[in-house]
Amino acid sequence: MTDPIALPPVITGEHVKAIMVRHGLSQGQMADLIGTHRVIVNRWVGGHRGLSQESAAKVRLVAERLASNDAVSTGGTT
Repeated sequence: MTDPIALPPVITGEHVKAIMVRHGLSQGQMADLIGTHRVIVNRWVGGHRGLSQESAAKVRLVAERLASNDAVSTGGTT
């Protein structure tokens, strides 16, 4: 099991990309989990657009949920 990604107070597209890579998610899958459009995730990851506070909070929740699911599937803890 890999350690969850430690997210700082300000989440950037780099963090979103790291979460996607860690969990094998496409931009479309990440967008679905967050509740936004794939184009928005593409702009975050490409550094063309910053995340709003609301979007950053959603990314944080998704990251925590993914880490929790990883722990359950591997029998470990986060």
